[in-house]
Amino acid sequence: MSDPTDRGAAWPVVLQGELVPADAARVSIADPALRLGIGLFETLALRGVPRLVDAHLQRLARSARSLGLDLPDLDGLADGIERLAEALPVDRAALRLTVSPRAAPGTRWWIEARPLPERPARVVLWPAGPVVRPGDLLEQIKHTGRLGKVLMRERAVARGAHDALLATTDGDWVEATVANLWVVVDGRLRTPPSCRGCLPGVARATLLADDRPILPTEVAAIAPAELARASEILLTNSLQGVLAVDEVLGLGLDLPGAAGPVAAALQRRFEELEVGPRVRKADSGKDRGRGASM
Repeated sequence: MSDPTDRGAAWPVVLQGELVPADAARVSIADPALRLGIGLFETLALRGVPRLVDAHLQRLARSARSLGLDLPDLDGLADGIERLAEALPVDRAALRLTVSPRAAPGTRWWIEARPLPERPARVVLWPAGPVVRPGDLLEQIKHTGRLGKVLMRERAVARGAHDALLATTDGDWVEATVANLWVVVDGRLRTPPSCRGCLPGVARATLLADDRPILPTEVAAIAPAELARASEILLTNSLQGVLAVDEVLGLGLDLPGAAGPVAAALQRRFEELEVGPRVRKADSGKDRGRGASM
């Protein structure tokens, strides 16, 4: 069976603001983002139009400032995202923006696209144990040195799971390798603070900023006892929105999965919230060009 990501291998790439064929896109083997992991990236969803562009670029800028790295003009990056989206033969894809701030002779950046990952029929997590260091700045930044999390997810998949559930060295549960963690406990939504070592995800931030939350929401550590009492366990990321967890291997939790009422309501709310100002403007143009549908 072919890798589904291969379906995007021939799609064009934006390199330094220019749209080029994939086989013509060249990055030096000496690029620090490739050799040393000195690079930042953002992965965002194209669903008709690119979603939550401003939020992703703002996080990228915060990450660069915290590490003392230079970035290209953010408006130029946003234009590159729009340019690639318009050039793709599909209107649903995962877009990845990579920035190499220490490339010679100056910062290099590129945007590539792959098919959006399909939503899994069941979401099973493998509890990987205490691997995250609270307070570690690099745990809170989306950088290109991701070997540890890639290996953790591979180990989870080898055990029949969708992803690994990561704990801090203090024992509290903090995130999955590609998604933020939420629990529903006593009628409240809870997600860990980024200072515990989780990436401040864009989908997570979008839901936390909601002025009409579906449940009272708090940012607090998730101890093993809270996970065990959770009526629902959820994951969020920008590509897939809200995923309901069906099982955590070895913990014997009774979880409703996608049948849980909070999971469905939170996904609907996220779909409303991800249509931000930039997207609404682009949406109206797309509708005029293609013909609006109900």
